[in-house]
Amino acid sequence: MELKIHVLVPLLGFIFCLFLAAYRFRAAFYILNLVVFVLLGWISFQLHPGPAEFNIGDKAGFEAGGRIASHPEKKYGFYYFNLDADRLIAGSQRLKGQELPVKASSDVELARDDFIQVSGQYTQGQFLAQKVAVKGDCFDLYGIRKRTYSCLSSTYYTYLDYKYGAMCEAFILGNRSHIGDNIKQIFSDSGIYHILAISGLHISVLLYIFLFLFRRTRWMLILVMLILAFFNFLVGLKATLLRASVMMVSAAMSQSWGRPYSKTGVFFTAYSVLLLVVPSFFTDLGFWLSFICIAAILFIFPLLLQLCPLSRNYLIKAVILSFSIVVATFPLNAYFFGLVTWTSLISNILILPIFYLLMIVLLLVSFIILIWPPLGGPLLIMAKPLLYYMEKVAYYVGRISVLKWEFADFPRFWITIYYVLLFFLLLLLYKYLIEKDKHGPKG
Repeated sequence: MELKIHVLVPLLGFIFCLFLAAYRFRAAFYILNLVVFVLLGWISFQLHPGPAEFNIGDKAGFEAGGRIASHPEKKYGFYYFNLDADRLIAGSQRLKGQELPVKASSDVELARDDFIQVSGQYTQGQFLAQKVAVKGDCFDLYGIRKRTYSCLSSTYYTYLDYKYGAMCEAFILGNRSHIGDNIKQIFSDSGIYHILAISGLHISVLLYIFLFLFRRTRWMLILVMLILAFFNFLVGLKATLLRASVMMVSAAMSQSWGRPYSKTGVFFTAYSVLLLVVPSFFTDLGFWLSFICIAAILFIFPLLLQLCPLSRNYLIKAVILSFSIVVATFPLNAYFFGLVTWTSLISNILILPIFYLLMIVLLLVSFIILIWPPLGGPLLIMAKPLLYYMEKVAYYVGRISVLKWEFADFPRFWITIYYVLLFFLLLLLYKYLIEKDKHGPKG
């Protein structure tokens, strides 16, 4: 989903407010960084070549060949996917190296990284393919990715029920196209739909596993970087995963060199790196939601934590953390999705600890599957009770209707009003905490 430009301005204003509410109140430094990095992102986006505009008449015939660049999604008998075309013949156009939106009618099962030949009609901005011929795959990086992906996904579905296999495919491989609408609705209603998208939760578990296994290895950092690079390549280019990887690597590099690092510095570094690598992220809603959630954790969460006398309690911390994220993303969820769920205040406490355990099991078992599938497959039985628990808890928590606020039409104007009010609230809260520290009890 693309982020509209009229939402971008209050969004950046919100990030600016968060920086003003930071611990050390280096307003000038944060403003300068914010302006520099936003300009960097905007310039990169403008210089980045956008999608090709095809001067093709409606219902004109076409022929194309290339690699399927996205996971095909099957709806009503049609496959929808992007084709990385190395050849396109349509009317007077002869192009290559373009990504085409394709709707294909095919009895053949299609998968990402298949090399195919398609022909059909170009209509209403979409390539409608009536004939599809799979040409196989090559022994290159994409071929390796396809076989690795196929090995893991087929093992999940062989040893688990279909719905649990689809959940594992989403957790580890980042493909949610096979998850049923009922499971998606359950996780959405319970406020934990984000765990179906690979993000910092997944990367943190992966990093902790390798830090534990290879903590005495001299080249641990290089090994972790290579593994993260392969994991990003296996899953595909996703803003949340790439953001988490860059932040983790930046922090790990600073620690390995014995140098102090700033969380806000790591935050800005990840922002600039992502926009330099993929400038189109600048209009990606997932990109901004990901960074807003991290900003809430870095800036709003610590302020609220200082107000709570029981902040050392795990349950209280989990509630405050969830509350901070919901507050930070409230207007965007209301505007784009028409739904704000406070159920995450409950579900995060009940589900996240089990989710971490599940990720440890799935990552270790998946590694064994890649080495020897007949050995790793049966070990997936350990994941089944954890998946069952998560599904049932999410179902019952999601039924608490009072914690779900639906918005038929959230006005754009209120997005700006919300973030302006949030700015002054955070500013007053920060000043209150500063004065409280200065005039606190002595002795």
